[in-house]
Amino acid sequence: MNYSDQTLLDFLNGKLPDATRREIEADLLIDQDLERRVMALDDVAPIVAEAFKQIPGPERVERLAKTIAPAPRRPWRSAPLVAGLAASIVVCALATFYLFNAQQDWRNVVAQYQSLYVPETVANLNIDASQMKSDLERAAAAVRMPLSLDAIGSVDGLKLRRIQTLGFKGQPVIQILYTDQAGMPIAFCLTTGDDGTAGSATRTGLASYSWGAGTHQFMIIGPIDQTDLNRLAAILEKRVRGTV
Repeated sequence: MNYSDQTLLDFLNGKLPDATRREIEADLLIDQDLERRVMALDDVAPIVAEAFKQIPGPERVERLAKTIAPAPRRPWRSAPLVAGLAASIVVCALATFYLFNAQQDWRNVVAQYQSLYVPETVANLNIDASQMKSDLERAAAAVRMPLSLDAIGSVDGLKLRRIQTLGFKGQPVIQILYTDQAGMPIAFCLTTGDDGTAGSATRTGLASYSWGAGTHQFMIIGPIDQTDLNRLAAILEKRVRGTV
């Protein structure tokens, strides 16, 4: 999303509504251009940039975070730009720097994005069949994998809401968004490659299940019971098994 400079200044000064603030925080995790814009508007950015030169690796950042974390800070600096390192603006900025330059797990980035979804986010999504088909074809081409509405369209009571082609570190990430019978948003995501990650995990407070298939990686994630999510994962894993 494109934000005006004034909106980003309001973000830095803690003047935005919580929903907008969380949206920008999630976008900062996946948008390096946005992160650079925020840094350019921040009056302490030159100090942070100089600090980068003095730090040889992430281990030093962790030690610095432990040292600075108890220090007083202005209230608006408390927004957790990077989970777990919301101490001062210097610590936040350093953590963000390493977030973009380390091997950040795409699943955690997706989880940050998905954590912003609430039932109201998707309640009024009404994408017609032709648009859904076009979006699916675009997604299938991006990940070089045959996908069909027969395979993903109806999954044990879930209602298909939207298909998006996103990206992370130059690789496509497909988000297939559903809602369950209670209206809770659940996402089935996939990308290319396979790093061997598999099994259940809690990510940003959401239940998730991941698996790989040699050429692709998959994850389903949502605010439901882990057992229920694992059942949905088993259904989807079986359906896509023959397509990779």
